[in-house]
Amino acid sequence: MSQLFTGTANKCAFRSDDTNGTRLYLRVDDSQATNIRLRGYESISDQSALDGDTNTNPFPTNVKQSGGMYAIRLNRPWWLYSDSRAFYFISLNTAGSSSCSIFFGDIVHYAVTDQYGCGLIAATAGAPNESSLLNLNSGTGSRLARNYSGSSLSINGNRYSNSKSSSLGTGGMAYPSIISGQFHAWPVEIWDTTVAARGLMPGLWNPIHAGDIANGTIIDGVPALSGRTLVVQLLASLSGYACAFDITGPWR
Repeated sequence: MSQLFTGTANKCAFRSDDTNGTRLYLRVDDSQATNIRLRGYESISDQSALDGDTNTNPFPTNVKQSGGMYAIRLNRPWWLYSDSRAFYFISLNTAGSSSCSIFFGDIVHYAVTDQYGCGLIAATAGAPNESSLLNLNSGTGSRLARNYSGSSLSINGNRYSNSKSSSLGTGGMAYPSIISGQFHAWPVEIWDTTVAARGLMPGLWNPIHAGDIANGTIIDGVPALSGRTLVVQLLASLSGYACAFDITGPWR
């Protein structure tokens, strides 16, 4: 992913270099003291459009989320997971709330003709709120550029996984499994609102276990994931909610 434009007052735009993808744009506004504002666009023409926020087809729109999504601008440990078409950025606070997790980029499309399967997931309010990445069974803080037919702009991207989980890494069985002694994880689907499954969240897995697993735990031998290695990543305040990322790849 490359930075294409740099505007005034700490504003910039990023876009994937992979021509196999949608190559939609992420606008980052880092002009505030505490909160960074994030918004996806189908097109950003130049620096002037970047500065004035007069770009084409935003997600979210101001009607859905005025000014865009939020990330927290504070000094703390962070992790980045990516392929050539999408990334996850996670930072954790060691005490209390104000952890931050962001996704931007292409989902793993179920339809090869999907031209708008690009999403942004981030917080819907400023600090000290957590991100929306950990949510399941919900479209809060999760926007896709358009619906599957291309007729509706900036739609909810609801995410679903194993029915035992209300959020990533919550619910489920003890770890390790009392049956197999293994770590169990399910993929995360992203839907066109609640209408139909659009695709999968790339590289992201939902631990089907209750209780904490240490951040950074490396796990092999996951059922139905032969040859893949996962790493456990906590998502909120160094305890509780967690996901796992495929660090073998490819994600697509």
